[in-house]
Amino acid sequence: GYNIHGNWKYATGSLLASVFTVNCQVSKNGILLHHADGTPVIRSFVLKRDEVTLHPRWNAMGMIATGSHSFDVKNIIVPFNRSFVIHPDNTTLSHPIFKYPFLQLAETTLAINLSGMAYRFFDLCAEILSKRETKSMEGYLKKIQEARTILDDVRSAFYNDTDKGWQMLISESAIADATLSAISKLSHDLVTVCRDLVNNLYPFCGLEAADTQSEINRVWRNFHTAGQHSLFRRPHFVARQRQEEFPS
Repeated sequence: GYNIHGNWKYATGSLLASVFTVNCQVSKNGILLHHADGTPVIRSFVLKRDEVTLHPRWNAMGMIATGSHSFDVKNIIVPFNRSFVIHPDNTTLSHPIFKYPFLQLAETTLAINLSGMAYRFFDLCAEILSKRETKSMEGYLKKIQEARTILDDVRSAFYNDTDKGWQMLISESAIADATLSAISKLSHDLVTVCRDLVNNLYPFCGLEAADTQSEINRVWRNFHTAGQHSLFRRPHFVARQRQEEFPS
């Protein structure tokens, strides 16, 4: 088997999990192993709850209920049958979903979750602004509708390309590199546009949006915490250009 030793910073659902999965670099006789192309040999492992030590370090402002605490493992022996490789060539089940590339799977699922949070933010923003008896109320509500229209357009393009990729995978057992690149780009565009639109509307919501007991503040905190995922740290310039279409 494998002797595993190390620490991992974030484990979503750690407080309820009965099984943990980890990615590890593999070494033999103290030397890290590499593939022929020079990349490190990485394997994934299934660990039982009593094999890991949790450390309560999830102090993020949002996504609190995920309990994404850190954990470590100290020199445990894991048998070969609890080791696996995340790659389409290593699948054992026949359904196409198991051959969907992991990077794009992660990007698309995170992006669509964030877009859902953005739509909920729009709903709550509209509730707050509709209560105001001011001449500018209609202007604020118009901005929200314009934000929805922009996000609808970007999300439609996102769905269009992800559907193309899925149909390609079903019919050809693989997704072309150009299509995968388009899916990744649209995932990043979707997240960046969501971030721009949410942040443009936030100042109009007043102190209620800053109240940690309000739903709109919880949605805002959850959105910006999930949006800090390493996959989406670099905004795309194309997505940034869309912000200019949003009225000031």
